[in-house]
Amino acid sequence: MNNRLKGAYYEERAAAFLKSLGFDILSRNYRSPAGEIDIIAGRNGIISFIEVKYRATDAFGMPSEAVDRKKQMRIIRASEFYLSGCGMYSAERSYDIVEILGGRIRLIENCFGGY
Repeated sequence: MNNRLKGAYYEERAAAFLKSLGFDILSRNYRSPAGEIDIIAGRNGIISFIEVKYRATDAFGMPSEAVDRKKQMRIIRASEFYLSGCGMYSAERSYDIVEILGGRIRLIENCFGGY
């Protein structure tokens, strides 16, 4: 499976996982001049901007470790485009990672932001 198909497959798994946790999927693969956000979801009045990361093994570290400060800043800037476009400037937000390692999937909530 090429990387594009692999990414789409794991983003689909992540979206299904988030739905099972009670999230409403608001947007997928949102693109702005600042960058892309894999999944934007809402739950309990909070808008979550979610990066999906997959690795087959932890031989090179955990998937979430690939979301470095530069990537975090891109997601934060892209989220500002999304919120302003929806007129939700003051919405409560969370920056999350869905980490998929082999067959395990987990949500790491509110793990960056506030720079």
